[in-house]
Amino acid sequence: MLLLNTKKLVIENRDVVEEAVEYYKTARIDFANCYNAAFAKLRGDAIILSYDKDFDRIKDIKRVEP
Repeated sequence: MLLLNTKKLVIENRDVVEEAVEYYKTARIDFANCYNAAFAKLRGDAIILSYDKDFDRIKDIKRVEP
């Protein structure tokens, strides 16, 4: 995560971005999906409503089809 440690780089929701990067490294899915999963998990709701089966690759998230 060298980029995230760049001096003077301001990142909103740093905790979410760091978790999303970890998901991206392990699950190998779109970063946008990783960010959404990390956001849901860190905000206390590890459920994603989606038809996108890529979310099934993230062990911390439960995907539910709407």
